[in-house]
Amino acid sequence: MLILKFGGTSVRNASALRNVVAIVRNCYPGTNGLVVVLSATAGTTNDLLELSRISCFRDTDVAHRCRLLHDKHLQIVNELITDSQLRDKASLYVHGLVNELQELCCAIQTLEECTAMSADAVVSFGERFSTAILTCALVEAGVPVTEVQAPMLITTDDNFTRAAVNMEQTTSQCRAQILPLAGQGIVVVTQGFTGADRQGRVTTLGRGGSDASAAILGAATSAERIEIWTDVSGIFTADPRLVPEAQPIPELSLDEVRELALYGAKVLHPDTLIPAIQNNIPVVIRNTEKPTEPGTIVRSKASVSADINAVSMVPRCLYVRGTATAIAELCSMEQYTRMRVADAQSVEYRAVVLHAPADRINVRESILAQFGDAAVDNICIIAVTGPAAQRADRVAAIASLAAPFNPCFLVAGAGNYSVFIGVPDENSADALRMLHRLTYGQAGR
Repeated sequence: MLILKFGGTSVRNASALRNVVAIVRNCYPGTNGLVVVLSATAGTTNDLLELSRISCFRDTDVAHRCRLLHDKHLQIVNELITDSQLRDKASLYVHGLVNELQELCCAIQTLEECTAMSADAVVSFGERFSTAILTCALVEAGVPVTEVQAPMLITTDDNFTRAAVNMEQTTSQCRAQILPLAGQGIVVVTQGFTGADRQGRVTTLGRGGSDASAAILGAATSAERIEIWTDVSGIFTADPRLVPEAQPIPELSLDEVRELALYGAKVLHPDTLIPAIQNNIPVVIRNTEKPTEPGTIVRSKASVSADINAVSMVPRCLYVRGTATAIAELCSMEQYTRMRVADAQSVEYRAVVLHAPADRINVRESILAQFGDAAVDNICIIAVTGPAAQRADRVAAIASLAAPFNPCFLVAGAGNYSVFIGVPDENSADALRMLHRLTYGQAGR
């Protein structure tokens, strides 16, 4: 069994969906079962969230907003599907879904309240649009396929907007519905992000929910592999926009992915992969636009790993120095506690590092107003991550390479796989490129 999950950018328009069709056609002949999990088209989930919010107000033009969603998806149908009968069939699916969505939003308007349950029902339409369209496109491509609604497969509790999965019930349902179809050579297309509680009410799985769906379905069907298809060729040794020579990392452990995600390398939400990793199912991150590239494999423990896997940057930080009493008081204040990412100290002072991505100027002014004797500098954190990042010889190498860039501190990260270096804003890009020399494939250059 192979699980293929395609994210929003991979299904964003007709051109992207053609790539999805080609990938599925390529994978189909060599599998003992294939499940395709889809996200909503790029931007659609946000549109639906906004629609659910404004539907509470009686003067909202729900019909107009639903029509925009209708036109967006109908354009994809018309550009993607050439067979007139299949195109008409896909168009009817889109019409039907939009009518159902509009009725739901009108009911919300009547009540003048959008509960979490109603919001989940509204948001779930995004994935339903995608799967209806792709199913028709796969039929046109000659792939034996059927669409199975995710609420028929994934059972959750009733914690709407961030539901927890009942794995026992889900496994039973997946084995009953997916395995017989796989045995007949039929590809299953289903929605990511959604499930249903025991009463059949639609739920959503929260942030990273489509990745979670793929991992859940993989675990439930004892899949051999899960592939997460997105717009990058895996997890890179650095952001390629900042470090042109950055390379995809061939293999990582889940712990390493989790630590990378904390410090800027957010290709996916690592905890969503836990059901797969706990069942020793490898998860591969691949690029829909470059399907021949191997991507990055995530396992419970990486079989191949460099001492240092990646460097990443956390911009818009503040380095706050003061007396032990002042810093302790600052750290006890709720508005600063949630920004705190690291601590440092010397004989003369104690320091804390705050991450203030949205409003660094005002946060800085607020600290100076409350703690007049504090010194506050604008910095970036560079996180150096890998199994040996905290080893003495690696720390020495990190310190040596960072020295020309006026680092203000070097401390161990929150986990066992990273070291933080704080550098002034103006030196951050150069420091990142220099420290990248330590990563996989760059050592010795």
